[in-house]
Amino acid sequence: MNYPCVKVMKLSDLCAVADGTRTVSIEALFHLKKQFEILGVIQLPTFNVKTKRLLGGKLSVQVLRDAGETDCQVLCVDLVADLEDAAIMALNNHAGEWVWQPVSEQLKAMQERKQSLQLTGFRDYETSPLVTADWTKPEIKTEATEREMLLSL
Repeated sequence: MNYPCVKVMKLSDLCAVADGTRTVSIEALFHLKKQFEILGVIQLPTFNVKTKRLLGGKLSVQVLRDAGETDCQVLCVDLVADLEDAAIMALNNHAGEWVWQPVSEQLKAMQERKQSLQLTGFRDYETSPLVTADWTKPEIKTEATEREMLLSL
């Protein structure tokens, strides 16, 4: 078989690596369950066929188990055990940086459509300033305007 590939696996066969690098709150797990209810599985768990360990998506697997599911699609990779730590970190460390103005505009559009902003995975304290942000550029004063202001004094 060529890797990576997608295949259906039993949830009981998916054992996560206990690396202790991330924690999850009950609130975050609740929001993830809501995301699954509305959006379904939009990112597949990642499973290393060589070591038989789940490298990414352990919370997704937990949510699916809690929902009574018995199997799911997974992205299978074939990595030596020495590369698993790097893979786990890469799966959880997104390479890009957010561009906040478009994020803000998308959140505002979602809010107008009466969609829950929590579906995005952002927390309320992160979305609140973004949905109230005013991205209009302030008027820039030119030298002539400043000079006119000084002369009018």
